[in-house]
Amino acid sequence: MTSLCLSETQSSTEAADANKGSVVLNVALYPYTPDNTRFEASIRAEWAKIHPEVELHFLPWDCYYEDVPEAMDVFAFDVQYLSYFAEKGFLMPIPQEALKDKADLLPFALDGCMVDGVLYAVPQMVCTSLLYTRKDDSSLSSVRDVISLHEVMGDRIKQSVVPEIGEGLLVDMSINIIMIFMYLEALCDITGVFIARDEVPDPNIVPSDQAIASVRMLRAMGGASQVEMFPGNDIYVRARWFSEGRGRAYIGFTEAMSAMSDKEYIFRPFSFAKNEGFPTLSVDGVGIHLNIDPKKKALALDLVNIMTGRTVMVKSISPDIDHPSPQYLMSARISVYDDLGVDFPQYVVLKDVVTNPNNRANRLGKNARKFIEDMQKIVDMICS
Repeated sequence: MTSLCLSETQSSTEAADANKGSVVLNVALYPYTPDNTRFEASIRAEWAKIHPEVELHFLPWDCYYEDVPEAMDVFAFDVQYLSYFAEKGFLMPIPQEALKDKADLLPFALDGCMVDGVLYAVPQMVCTSLLYTRKDDSSLSSVRDVISLHEVMGDRIKQSVVPEIGEGLLVDMSINIIMIFMYLEALCDITGVFIARDEVPDPNIVPSDQAIASVRMLRAMGGASQVEMFPGNDIYVRARWFSEGRGRAYIGFTEAMSAMSDKEYIFRPFSFAKNEGFPTLSVDGVGIHLNIDPKKKALALDLVNIMTGRTVMVKSISPDIDHPSPQYLMSARISVYDDLGVDFPQYVVLKDVVTNPNNRANRLGKNARKFIEDMQKIVDMICS
């Protein structure tokens, strides 16, 4: 959902061994949020109301780089990998009748968590890149596609990593997987056809020159040195630069708004083609390990409902005593936008984004890891 990096982790097996003698659920949160401590605190508080006798052990885990550890019980992950994880035997089917407030879940997100009608995860969050421009920049106020943006901004002339005031496009293209997802989005926008489920294109057949050209435009508007800058632990550094007046436009996820001190911006979805595009969004879901101890299955289902529920999502996203800003994450529950929109008008706009009836959930297919390796060919073309 954001720029990706590995972290040092304690193995799930070690964590389980450390808690012998008590009932423990090993849990992983989606790692790329502005502040996961709010998620953990909210989940613990709600869990204690129904199962105070069961300990939750939160473990670091990253779906982008590692398959699901055997000792992991409940885990949040990017649904891009759902078909792959289901094929590998990591996901327990979840009975839909066990879902609480199912009608409150975004239909496209719920659909994206299924394989052949079987539910393998419950959607928790959705994610998409937005185009941010400043309210006083009238030349960009109506721009909603990459081609039109390039027509106004042109290629960036300066090549410093940190752009000057009002100069260039701020966008993170520092790792391959970001460009791969951009290419797939461009392909959908250009063709107007959703790449369904396990039908991701074979990069060894015929790449789309149009899709490659559209992604290249972002690179040209940002300048190679800036777009290639790996943000490390400061994954919202470009959002902060934009809030300081640097860059003329910014492309990033909604949660980047948590790092923007200047609210004098407007944001909207954008297309990689000069048409309305085909809105594809990433979904983060919560799943249960297929090999979970049978005695823990009912507990795990309770935890999935808590982790994806309205109460936890509102509390986790909202400001707290240590954080004056919301996390600006997008929930997979419609009611959360109504709750947060009372105090934060951005959520009124975001509700329109997530309830677009044309929305579809991204998926990479049963051979996701191999597909990403093979897509190096496309990345090389974009960077050439």
